[in-house]
Amino acid sequence: MRELDLWVGAGFTPAQALRAATAGAAEALGVGGVRGHIAPEQIADMVVLASDPRESLAALRAPEGVVLRGRFLPRAELEERLEALRASQRAQLAALEAPLEVPLPKLPEGSLVLEARYETRAFGLRVSAEHVAVVREPDGATSYCTRLIAPGGPASAGTDVEFSQRFREDDLESFALAIRSPQFELTIHGLRVGDLLQVERRKNGVFLDNQRAHKRLELVDIGSALTDIVIAQYWKEGSHDTLYFDGPNPVESAWRLEIAADDRRFLVATGQGALVTGFGPEGAPLFSFRRAGNAHTELVRLDLRTFGGPGLPLANERVFVHPESAGDEGADGGGK
Repeated sequence: MRELDLWVGAGFTPAQALRAATAGAAEALGVGGVRGHIAPEQIADMVVLASDPRESLAALRAPEGVVLRGRFLPRAELEERLEALRASQRAQLAALEAPLEVPLPKLPEGSLVLEARYETRAFGLRVSAEHVAVVREPDGATSYCTRLIAPGGPASAGTDVEFSQRFREDDLESFALAIRSPQFELTIHGLRVGDLLQVERRKNGVFLDNQRAHKRLELVDIGSALTDIVIAQYWKEGSHDTLYFDGPNPVESAWRLEIAADDRRFLVATGQGALVTGFGPEGAPLFSFRRAGNAHTELVRLDLRTFGGPGLPLANERVFVHPESAGDEGADGGGK
């Protein structure tokens, strides 16, 4: 309606604007033979009005009813349907804003070093939540583990993800990924054999394939806070070989890290976009922003605990410095 008003404001008559929005739009989309006109053989989708919209477009703001594929829906029924839709949207928004409890992932034996909770948000709305834990194992390896839940919505099923990757010093030794939804369970395991990872995939327990990496991979990325934590621990500035997933398919990619000289943000060119993170002294991200194609997400810290020490301490030159102009406001990017 607002667009039609703009057309009239630009000099079109109401009748010309109406034709452009109905018959003209159908013809431009190549469906003029079945839509956009009141005529035999056309799909019977119409708006019923109390006055002539060719005289004033205001008539469009209060329709008496609509005809949907030949069925008349009076205004009272439209109002009922609109209220049901608004109630559904309110319930969905309340569910998105309610705290999402994510249990700890399955952990290996060892000493818990760090535990944290994060949410990933897009346009201010939560799309997933995760519970991260870092464990020092008895043999000296370190496992980075997370459980990540994406609730889904009316048009998409939710997923429950468990993921871990195991490092010895700065070498990636293995990883395990399980993605569960109401329709399937996909498991992907990687194990370093010699210098390269061997990657096995199974769906609902049935073997799919076994692939061998082409390069010595340094990180597995699933869009989790673990990516940021591992980068802070092991990466130096420069290029690094990474594995990510395009749907269920593993893809190798060269990422590049730079550390900003002014505030020590980690700036990562991922090949698909960019990752910008600032770290606290305990080695966990205070904030993180990710861009991949047209998708922009924000990682927000909810809470953090360390055990038996400072967590995963970082050298001062890797700890985020808040710009003096910002003062204390927004210091942790929304986390605690």
